Amino acid sequence: MVEAEHETLIEEFRDKGIQVDVLTEDQVALFKEKVVDVKADFLAKFDADALAAFGIEG
Repeated sequence: MVEAEHETLIEEFRDKGIQVDVLTEDQVALFKEKVVDVKADFLAKFDADALAAFGIEG
């Protein structure tokens, strides 16, 4: 269901003339690798309740 909603949103953006770049699995993996320190800093700044409010597990 989430995948279908994702595709619908992408099409809606494109219909409005917005460029949408969809990353490959390799590109996503590289991105995650590059932001690991940023994510760690973010997780260190907020307590578990704040993270949970945004659906993030710390």
